[in-house]
Amino acid sequence: MHVLIQVDGGSRGNPGPAAAGVTITDPAGRPIFEAGFHLEPMTNNQAEYHGLLYALREAKRLGATRLDIKADSELLVRQINGQYKVKNEGLRPLYASAVRQLQEFDDWRMVHVRREGNTRADELANLAMDAASDVIETDSQIDSMATPPAPPRTTGSAGRTIVIRCIHACDSETCPVPHAAGWSASIQNATPEGLCIHSAADVFKAVSSSLETGQPQSAACPRTRCGGRFSIESGESPPAARPYRTPKRS
Repeated sequence: MHVLIQVDGGSRGNPGPAAAGVTITDPAGRPIFEAGFHLEPMTNNQAEYHGLLYALREAKRLGATRLDIKADSELLVRQINGQYKVKNEGLRPLYASAVRQLQEFDDWRMVHVRREGNTRADELANLAMDAASDVIETDSQIDSMATPPAPPRTTGSAGRTIVIRCIHACDSETCPVPHAAGWSASIQNATPEGLCIHSAADVFKAVSSSLETGQPQSAACPRTRCGGRFSIESGESPPAARPYRTPKRS
């Protein structure tokens, strides 16, 4: 799959409170993923790199193989393209992580755009900075699961299996037991292992609602910056639980 990516990052104070913005669209310009990511205090250049790293992570999750990447940071673009050396110690590990992740795609290119050509990514970064948390505006994978076909309505909940699926990865640095998108577990008469207490509180409210109504539900971890989201729906038989751990963010 070929996608178009735009990234931005910045801090208020340089260094100071920081965030990154990411947009991923298809070749026709239709949004696939749009988000702002809240970051710990850092410099503008570090935030720009984090924007690229988040974009690469999300592109991989979405199944992209070819990337066209745009950024308004000339330093970031020239370093990634090998035109500038990376002399700053704070940027070297971020650069190494970005290069390593880019090698996982079949083809990619990165070009510099002027600031006025990167307004959406900048807007998303500012939204995350203002909210002091991640702001997910568009996620096609989650949107496609938002209104799944309703399962047959049954009376009573005895013997019914409820399936919990992680549809947006938990942040590995924030969550004590992070799961990647694709982790699943089933509930029939007992609770599953592997959910942190923060996400479990919201998940089990949704499970209770699904048992009462027979309708799919959704839940999210309330822990700041986690980003973990789950779907809850009826299932015919318990699937094998598949625990994953997301890689540490550089």
